[in-house]
Amino acid sequence: MLLTGYLGPKERWHAELERVNKPGLLAAIESLMLHLDVITGGMDRDSLLKLVRQSKQYGKWDVVDKRNARFMADPQKAIDESFRRSRAAKKAARRRKKSR
Repeated sequence: MLLTGYLGPKERWHAELERVNKPGLLAAIESLMLHLDVITGGMDRDSLLKLVRQSKQYGKWDVVDKRNARFMADPQKAIDESFRRSRAAKKAARRRKKSR
């Protein structure tokens, strides 16, 4: 979420964009870049790289905020789920290793 702390109704495009997978996001960015090139005559690639890095950082902060909110709501449940996910990941890794 680029606007951290913003709580309220989202525009439809924003809600739809949150459900797009990585290849879809790359295609959307490519399309937006083409439109920007036509309108503004091009965007500096260094500033685009800076924007992408900043967006990634915002995404990491958002994940941390959500994880903290889940933990503060019910600490024991959050810890139990963490252990369950850890055990499931180890079990899946063992299964993948045996199948080789």
